[in-house]
Amino acid sequence: MSCLSGIHSLHSVSIRLSLEGADPIACGIGYFSGAGAQIFIEQNLYPGSPVARLLHDCPVKSGNILICSDEQTHLSGAIQNQQPFNRQLWGYNWIFSSSGIADSFCPELSLHFLPIGESVSERVFCYLLEVLKSSFPLAHKANPPRLCDLKAVLTQFAGKLKSAGPVTLFLSNGKFIFAYSVAGLAYKTITSHQLPFSKKIHDGKLDLHCADNVSEKMVLISSSPVADAGWQCLPDEQSVLFVDGECILCQETR
Repeated sequence: MSCLSGIHSLHSVSIRLSLEGADPIACGIGYFSGAGAQIFIEQNLYPGSPVARLLHDCPVKSGNILICSDEQTHLSGAIQNQQPFNRQLWGYNWIFSSSGIADSFCPELSLHFLPIGESVSERVFCYLLEVLKSSFPLAHKANPPRLCDLKAVLTQFAGKLKSAGPVTLFLSNGKFIFAYSVAGLAYKTITSHQLPFSKKIHDGKLDLHCADNVSEKMVLISSSPVADAGWQCLPDEQSVLFVDGECILCQETR
């Protein structure tokens, strides 16, 4: 199962990634630079490889970053099936990643959003965008949905997915990160006096480094944090929104 993490900050921060251990992994990183979105995918990332050195030496600078890693599932997969995925809606970029959704979950799609690959995660992403588009038919770039209304639709959508397996999902439009997990998530607030910091995520296989002088508005979110002080565990089936450096619990989807 994929390990998912997110980094949300009120202001852009520089994040370096180091790979721990000897086994190669597949790794995908999605982040925002202004209104633009960048997706970086490496299917065979291993310690000491050129790409691993690049990730360590050239930090990702963004206020919203999604990271997805997998030991086995993605190593043999086609590049178009790798996460995170990126689409556009209402003139904004959206980045999405998920894990734990059963392959049998196959929602019908219209012609507005269609998957490029065969991944169930990409299909769910297309389905989610269709739900957003139909829920806010008058929305456009100059008139986006109110955050409270968007939060309600996303929370309802997440609740409908819990029958599809041990689902975890992350979604960002560059302004916020929405997250949900059947099995619960954990988040950790990083304050300026804790810098520089180095935190292990994804069962200890990835190490995050940050030395920026950030404000007290930075949060790490993970589906598989390494146990140490400061992580706050969310209840099972809890949706959460990270915006403006704050954590907002959404109405539970039970």
